[in-house]
Amino acid sequence: MIQNSPIRLLPEHLIDQIKAGEVVERPSALIKEILENSIDAGSKHLNLHIVENGLELVALEDDGVGMSFDDLPYAFARHATSKIIDYSDLFKLSSYGFRGEALASIASVSRLSCTSVNKSGSGGKIEIHGGETIAHTPIERDHSGTSLFIKDLFYNTPARLKFIKSKNIEKNAIKRIIDAFLLTAKEIAFSVRFDDQDKKIFPACSDDQSFVQRIEKLFFKRKDLASRSNLMYETRRDFENHHLQLHVSKQSFPGNSGKNHFLFANGRLFNDKRLHQSIIRSMPALWGSDNGHYVLFLNVPADQIDVNVHPNKTEIKFMRDDIIFAMLKASLKDLDALAISMQEDFTTKQTPQANDWQKFEKSEAEHHHPDSGLSQSPAGSQVINQNAHSHLPSGYRWLSGEHNHIIDESALVRLACAAHQDEIATGLVPLLINEPISCQNQKLSLDKLSSLGFDLEWIEEDLLALRAVATWLRPLPYLELCRYAIEHYDQQKLGFYQNFKLQSSLPDAVYGRLLASYKIENLKSQGIIKVLDQTTLQRLFHS
Repeated sequence: MIQNSPIRLLPEHLIDQIKAGEVVERPSALIKEILENSIDAGSKHLNLHIVENGLELVALEDDGVGMSFDDLPYAFARHATSKIIDYSDLFKLSSYGFRGEALASIASVSRLSCTSVNKSGSGGKIEIHGGETIAHTPIERDHSGTSLFIKDLFYNTPARLKFIKSKNIEKNAIKRIIDAFLLTAKEIAFSVRFDDQDKKIFPACSDDQSFVQRIEKLFFKRKDLASRSNLMYETRRDFENHHLQLHVSKQSFPGNSGKNHFLFANGRLFNDKRLHQSIIRSMPALWGSDNGHYVLFLNVPADQIDVNVHPNKTEIKFMRDDIIFAMLKASLKDLDALAISMQEDFTTKQTPQANDWQKFEKSEAEHHHPDSGLSQSPAGSQVINQNAHSHLPSGYRWLSGEHNHIIDESALVRLACAAHQDEIATGLVPLLINEPISCQNQKLSLDKLSSLGFDLEWIEEDLLALRAVATWLRPLPYLELCRYAIEHYDQQKLGFYQNFKLQSSLPDAVYGRLLASYKIENLKSQGIIKVLDQTTLQRLFHS
């Protein structure tokens, strides 16, 4: 190297401090990195304590696999990692970390102490101040795990403190990172404490129900949790090893603050404006003009996702983003249909016609006009006027596009019920608003009704509240089916709905979804679609 050259190599500690600005730009980024390391280490319990929003102290204790005395210094060396070996590993990652930058960056801008013991009971303790190792001693312990204490963040780079935002903003950023790990690491028990406040305990989730309870605990205030239950909707989709799970709140909230919006891919929090806007803009039926909480989980084959796009690993490229958006679109349609069906008015409508087609066919036609309600098509066949719908008995409607076909809506509902006989009480979905149902039978078995797909509870001596229905009941007139179940609850489950009959016509949205589930020819062969002859058509339109 030429002496007195204006170009010189920077010392290692200064390189570390510069690099730290890319990885640890604020306390929340530091907390993200160390939580990722603990989870990658297979921890089942995490104890996190934060003082002064992480500037004074961040303490994390875990029960992961730990490190040996010899390995401990490598954890704080730049680009030293156990996660990858060669470049191809970047495209099949199964861990959060992979660059080997985080701990080195953190150690260069703080006073750090780390104690770690592996499963054999041997380990060590290392102290690093501003990137320089102060002490490294061996220790032994009867259980594995790592304890990390990070003090005085940015003490040697005070210029960075100028870019730290207000306490509320920094604390909210930290809480968002912690919440993200609570959502993705559901099998881990967390203990979280800020300053001198009481610890918040989050037990490990043992099943889907306990996981939904964790989501609700994060998203809703205590008074909401105390006064209401089942505050979230859920929808899932699977296609070609791509899996989508979307949770959304039933209610929306005014204003722009206080909303929880999370996107995860293979457990990694990321940002994507297109996905976010797709969700927000597709929820007016459920949320109205405001918006609520949502969390989207994507699980994608590791070799079809690239997370090495942004220094903070918050941007992701999907090899098959067409699949992602197709699944999301289908899930949002589910939620939209659910919101509509939950708000449909199934109030029984009175009609002057006979209650069923058999009774109608037996009635005498008097003073009829054969041409009333009928017109000639260019080919000479008769077609039904739009007003002809009112001439049909309740529970029947004209089949669109067919001039002499009617469909028995009650039979269509019975067919749908029979198709789901084996899954009759699976996957209860909470109702947007509890439905009151009058009932005089105090000996009614609510357990039997629950096994039929209806979650009911007594709210008064002669009044029940329908709180949730089985998933398969969502697109059906569940309120009428529930009343039928209450009246006939002592029947056998097999063929339970074989005598069910609608008291009013199906809402158009419900009818459309049901009809689309079956082939027209099959419905004709089962007598659900009836073809009317000329005589019957004429009798329909008597004056």
